[in-house]
Amino acid sequence: MRCGIRTCGCALALTMVAAACSSSENQGGTDASTSPPTGLSPGDQALYDEVQPAAELGRKASDDFEGYVHNGALDPVAALEANLRSNADVANVGLRETSGTLTATLRSGARANVFVAGKERAEWSPMTSSLAARISSPLLPASGGSVRCTATTYPRVTKACLVSAFTESFGQRFDTIQASLERVSFTIERFGLKTADDLATLLAALDGCGVLYVSTQGALMTALDGTLGSHLVTEIEFGEGTLARISDVLGRDRVRDLVGLASLRGKTYWTLAPTLFANVAYPNSVVFVDAPSSAGAVAPSDDPDARSLRDVFRQGGAGAFYGWESTANGALSNPTADQLFQALVPKKTDIDKVSLTVTPVKVEVRQPYVPHATVSPPKAGVELDLSITGTDGFSRQDRQTTDATGAVTFESVPGAEEGVIDTLIVTAGGANDTATALKMVQASPSLVGYRLPWGNAQSDVEHLALDGRDHENLVCASSETRQDELVLNFGVQILRSSSTNSQSAIKPLRSRIERSAATTGSH
Repeated sequence: MRCGIRTCGCALALTMVAAACSSSENQGGTDASTSPPTGLSPGDQALYDEVQPAAELGRKASDDFEGYVHNGALDPVAALEANLRSNADVANVGLRETSGTLTATLRSGARANVFVAGKERAEWSPMTSSLAARISSPLLPASGGSVRCTATTYPRVTKACLVSAFTESFGQRFDTIQASLERVSFTIERFGLKTADDLATLLAALDGCGVLYVSTQGALMTALDGTLGSHLVTEIEFGEGTLARISDVLGRDRVRDLVGLASLRGKTYWTLAPTLFANVAYPNSVVFVDAPSSAGAVAPSDDPDARSLRDVFRQGGAGAFYGWESTANGALSNPTADQLFQALVPKKTDIDKVSLTVTPVKVEVRQPYVPHATVSPPKAGVELDLSITGTDGFSRQDRQTTDATGAVTFESVPGAEEGVIDTLIVTAGGANDTATALKMVQASPSLVGYRLPWGNAQSDVEHLALDGRDHENLVCASSETRQDELVLNFGVQILRSSSTNSQSAIKPLRSRIERSAATTGSH
């Protein structure tokens, strides 16, 4: 489903540009309890008075929950729910297990959202059934890479934006992710979410992110205007001072539908609604929102106006969106992110060129052929991925490793009828498209599932989801990528690229393929 609603107007973009932009790179937050009074505008004061009781209820409920856990309650969630139901000001209490949040709705309609299964919790423990299943099942073959360099298969910008909040609490480091992206020539920019100025800096930079990776807490919850969506939690604490500054950044007429409130570890924080990211273009960008419920589905019966992060980013032009469908913990999500980015980029090959040939040189109608590839200078152990697509619907991906002479022979390809055209692309370094990278991560024996000792919250790599275009990848964004393309027309001739490393040399050839592929058959 790609039905995201993009409603942000020009006012948001103008206020973002006008805002003072000073990124803290995830260092130095704002403690609302010590922020000096700022003197709210009448509109901000009315909003503050409306939501402050829910913010305070959430703060206290979160603190109570930690007390139940610390004192060894068998079911701290049930204890907190009972506590909230006994509150005369609370009209309703509901648990959203896929998000790990308990929501208390006040009689005024304002909502307090309390995390009971956050990424940072030390109580997450490995599921023995998951561990046994993954140990007994070897890593699936890394086939199906299908990396193809066209105008719509890789990010148009070679800057990677890494956004983080609360990462110290769940022990995440970015060394592996950063090193992986740098191998495909992406420049790295880090962003924090500790202050409203951090938020302004991020929003002003979004349209320049070829890769956008966001790691924080997340939940399916409502914005202040009551619209349900997948929210991201900032480290900006609720308070008069932070409300005034957020209004400055986002525009006072937009705050209600762009932010919400969630409580964690005895504090209440501002959250970011999907709509906040909707007024930006993401041309072929790869987006990974590493937060619980970032890819969670919302049934129309729950809220016909609900917005999802997945739909917002895909509608904005992102080529691929990764996210978690339900709860996730840091012990799983951290290595998952590392392995995913490692699967998306090639290993260091130290070669200058890869060349692709077939035998026989001229392939007759219905005659099978065998692809071969060599690397220069010759080197053993280089992974080569071969993608074959035919105008008759045939497709295959094959991955082999070079021998001591730097050569590989791939499996024989079935013949086809006259006029059928096969396009063969070989890529060096074991790079994968976004779909294959996900399959590799989900098959990894080291990524076991986790669960909490209370409730039914689970964290499993099977809940990592992808919505993306075919062949979307990061490899083609790099001038260092070693790739060769060969085009075979059954019964006619072989057309081939004159360059193995240049995308510009491939584009004119691909145009010729499209014009000549008028006749199709069946392999």
